[in-house]
Amino acid sequence: MYWINKRYIILLSSTSKMNLIQTSKPNRKKGFTLIELLIVVAILGVLAAAVTVILNPVELLAQSRDATRLSDMGTISKAISLAQVYNVPLCNTPNTIYVSVPDASSTSCGDLGLPAAPGGYTYSCVTPSNLKNVNGTG
Repeated sequence: MYWINKRYIILLSSTSKMNLIQTSKPNRKKGFTLIELLIVVAILGVLAAAVTVILNPVELLAQSRDATRLSDMGTISKAISLAQVYNVPLCNTPNTIYVSVPDASSTSCGDLGLPAAPGGYTYSCVTPSNLKNVNGTG
């Protein structure tokens, strides 16, 4: 006579002697299931998308470029002020600051939102049609 337990097979012989035989554990391979891996990948994807939306790298890059442009315009303004002090002619036309940014409305750069030019100076922008000229008109 015998009984089967999860881990042991119990054998009873006619002499009432009990023998225990240990059964082998089922072979379970260690690792992750496909469902578990898919869930982890989905969670990581959602987190990555949330971080991208929150940080908005395009806006951060645009802000850094704008800051660089404003800094450059401040440097130009200081250079013009120094040129005024020492009476140095800046370009072909006196008292004109040439900006290589197209302005469709006028050549005075009125729509670009540039800081006020130092006293006695004006801005001159290129027209969109002449923007890529390399003969001095662009």
